[in-house]
Amino acid sequence: MENHKNRVPLFNGNNYALWSGIMQVYLLVEGYEVWEILNKGFTPTQDEQGKKNMVYDENAKNIIISEGIKSIYLKVLS
Repeated sequence: MENHKNRVPLFNGNNYALWSGIMQVYLLVEGYEVWEILNKGFTPTQDEQGKKNMVYDENAKNIIISEGIKSIYLKVLS
């Protein structure tokens, strides 16, 4: 069985609910931690878990940024 990643779901400006659901599945496949950090946020700390959370957060941002939607990127940064 070939193991390959799906491409990041592109949002074309229509049917946000469908895209959002597909993006949620994509992020969950990347790792539940990535989804949780994106969904709930986190407070940065200097301990090991805080460092892991920062990596998960940056991973989630990278996925969204790579999708190329500037308006979503700006929301992620705020």
